[in-house]
Amino acid sequence: MFCARCGEQIPTASEICPLCGRETTLKPISSTSVALQRTIPTVGQLNALPQPNLGAISPLKPKLKEVGGWLMFFCILLTVIIPLFVLLMAWSGDFGMEFLFNIGWAAFGVLTGFVIWSRQQRVFRLLWIYFGITAVLIALAVVNLVSTKDGVPMHDSILVFRSAIYCVAWFVYFKRSDRVKTTFGRNL
Repeated sequence: MFCARCGEQIPTASEICPLCGRETTLKPISSTSVALQRTIPTVGQLNALPQPNLGAISPLKPKLKEVGGWLMFFCILLTVIIPLFVLLMAWSGDFGMEFLFNIGWAAFGVLTGFVIWSRQQRVFRLLWIYFGITAVLIALAVVNLVSTKDGVPMHDSILVFRSAIYCVAWFVYFKRSDRVKTTFGRNL
């Protein structure tokens, strides 16, 4: 039996609820209220029903199933900002082997950005390659800085350090982001 006041399960035929201390039944006012009382479940009966796992469903998840937020920012970085930065380096006239690597890296980044934007499933393969290329370019830049016999300019050291942070931060984002998981079905 369930208490009509607090809804908790109590021993059968109890007149006073041992939990809330009030009468366990409600006195009907009319025959209509008696019929309603029999058809409408009490709070205790509703609590006894199996509850769905609402903790696994977040009301924000459906909004995350699109390219937006930080994911959109990453796409803009790959498709607009980094290519412009590489073009500015070309404008300065620095056409060495490093520049060719940067052109290839930026071109692959543009491809990866468009694949992310179009929400294709091959995005993770391209991201692994993109982050691998980025890590190799950073390692080559570190080797170049270390092997330089003259003093290393502070600007170059800061640029390499910033690039390493960029690579690690975005890699972690793609590993743990809820938006990435809801948009593509899994993380990196």
